This record gives sequence, C-alpha cells and structure tokens, in this order.
Amino acid sequence: MAEFQHFPEHIRKAVLENTSPDEQVKMCFVAGMSMFSSKDYVVITLKRVLVIDERVLGYLGKSYVNVKENVLIE
Repeated sequence: MAEFQHFPEHIRKAVLENTSPDEQVKMCFVAGMSMFSSKDYVVITLKRVLVIDERVLGYLGKSYVNVKENVLIE
C-alpha cells in the first residue's frame, strides 16, 4: 500500500480533478511496475475506484496523465 501524499504531484492533481471535494482517499496502491509497462496508480475512496497512469508521447518525451478507470462504487 502507498501513501497518497507521496504520489507525484500531477497524479494527485488528476485524482483531485476526478473526485468530488467531499471524497476522502481511503487506500492507494502502485501497480504494474515493470520495464515494459507504466505504473498504474490505484486510488480508492468511499465513492469510487480510480486507476491512473502516466504515458509518454513518442519521441517528444512529454508525459501526460491518463485516467484508465473511474468506477463509482457507492
């Protein structure tokens, strides 16, 4: 299990943009770490499960945040 405050700033920002102000992060994980795949950041609140990853734009080397899943569980 990971701590939300230790996630990269751009991942935390994406989580806050995709949740409501009254949601509190209950658990979070980092998954899928290998040489050939990107990290998946899994965040669980009382209302939803978010899976976010960071992708790189080809040869430009620019990265962006991608929301892979945003599942309501309430």
